[in-house]
Amino acid sequence: MPKRRCSWTQDGDDLPKRLKTGHCRLENLSDELLLRILSLLPVHELASCQSLSRRMRNMAGDAELWKQAYFEHFVQPRLARVCRYKRRQHRSLSIRRFNPKNWVDDEDLVRHGSRRDWKHRFKIRYRWSKGLCDLDEIPVAESPPIPRVLARMSHGVIHTIDSDHGLRAWSYRNPRKMLASQALTIDPQISLPRKPTALAVEQSSKMPHVQYIVTGFEDGSLQCNTFDRDSDSYALTHSGSASANGSLMGLALSDTHLATLHRNQTLAFYEHKQPTLGAPVGKQPLVPRLLTTLRSRSIHFPLSMSIRKAPSAAVVALAYSSPTLVSGWSPALQELHFTRDGVLQDSRLAFPPPDLSDTLTRGAQSRISAADDTENSRDAARPSSICYSHPYLLTTHADNTLTLSMVMSTEEGVKMSRKTRLWGHTSSVCGAQVESRGRAVSVSSRGEEIRIWQLEGAALPNNRGLFELEQSSILLTPEKKQYSSSADQQIVTRPRPREVEPPFQHRGCAKEAITRGWVGFDEENVVVLKEHLPGDQLLAVYDFS
Repeated sequence: MPKRRCSWTQDGDDLPKRLKTGHCRLENLSDELLLRILSLLPVHELASCQSLSRRMRNMAGDAELWKQAYFEHFVQPRLARVCRYKRRQHRSLSIRRFNPKNWVDDEDLVRHGSRRDWKHRFKIRYRWSKGLCDLDEIPVAESPPIPRVLARMSHGVIHTIDSDHGLRAWSYRNPRKMLASQALTIDPQISLPRKPTALAVEQSSKMPHVQYIVTGFEDGSLQCNTFDRDSDSYALTHSGSASANGSLMGLALSDTHLATLHRNQTLAFYEHKQPTLGAPVGKQPLVPRLLTTLRSRSIHFPLSMSIRKAPSAAVVALAYSSPTLVSGWSPALQELHFTRDGVLQDSRLAFPPPDLSDTLTRGAQSRISAADDTENSRDAARPSSICYSHPYLLTTHADNTLTLSMVMSTEEGVKMSRKTRLWGHTSSVCGAQVESRGRAVSVSSRGEEIRIWQLEGAALPNNRGLFELEQSSILLTPEKKQYSSSADQQIVTRPRPREVEPPFQHRGCAKEAITRGWVGFDEENVVVLKEHLPGDQLLAVYDFS
């Protein structure tokens, strides 16, 4: 009795050579049916299907499938968290998932005609949510300069400045290397380079390849530079003289204005002209013109300065620490509204309402020791750093916690919500950075513990009128790079076990890492300025891509 032919072959056709080892019946389906089936699979199974065949690799890597997965895993939960949608409303959003209005602040990703690598974007967001990253280090200095190294990051470039090496630009994306450098001007009184104390960087709105860099020095002088991303070169545009107001401790820079704060609490508000299109980068008119000066007596360090645009004015926001009788120290926010000519229109001040827990803690401490009202105890309770990005005001403390306050700024005034304690660190927190969308990164003083916070949605009170966070922090633990021929299987999936070393394990090690309090991040990287004992400084780049 002759053997029957396979059901998927026709009479007269030879059996394909690759069918002898097995055949997937899904290959017989049309592209439309196959895409429909793949759209119902979990993400980790969708990534696994790409290793079946060439056709399945193309089908499972379709941009619309990963766009749908991106929306369901990241946009929908964020929309529900912010807007407090109910379950039935949450499900109905999937019908209109391609409507840009449903993407909250990500509507630029779904603009008509824009092509995005949705698979790559999903991979980055997934690794952010799990704390999966690769670690790379960029040596900056072999010995700690005095004052310490200052760093700021902007659009793929990190600008560092210190008295020993001057102003330098680093690329924290592959390839990671130094792009440019410029020596500092010599102080004529001591015949040594001036000591930088403050640094601010801003991207030009008219010329995307140009960045503005303003540096403040210990003698109160200002230095303005431009950095051309096309030629990777610095250009000095302004170098000011020393000031009698003391060293510069704070800078805030925007496209049109500059705000400075000196040691004696003198605030200066400047204006600098917009660049001229087509003119050489080195001849851009970045010379600041002084508009007005103000004097304060209640600002205490640390502080955070920022400038945001208003319809008819520029708003300078000063977030600083203020001494109180209840808890020792409390964050404060002052908004200064200036006209385009530098005239002060309004000044608003806000404090968070007193917290009962701070009152009880302060009372218990006063009963234990009568020396709690001394200057030493107040310094111990002072925040280690403050960062502000409207509407989030985040402070870090030496007691392993962070404090979040929400800022509500309206035409009538400015208000601050009750403070919310954030727990999770196992050692003192020395630095943090927050963005306007609610993502924050905090780093401990030991430099081995970095946590990611999702603060968005915390501005909405619960039934008791208190502000609570819906998500806990994520511990960032870098993993070793896995070089594999199949990059698709590294996108998703259940995270493989990793050896996590606790932060307190290296305290007796000679190469102990100390964080200098600066941390910056963007969509793909987190950068931390560290110092390895006995003194070499480096930029630790945590890559999520």
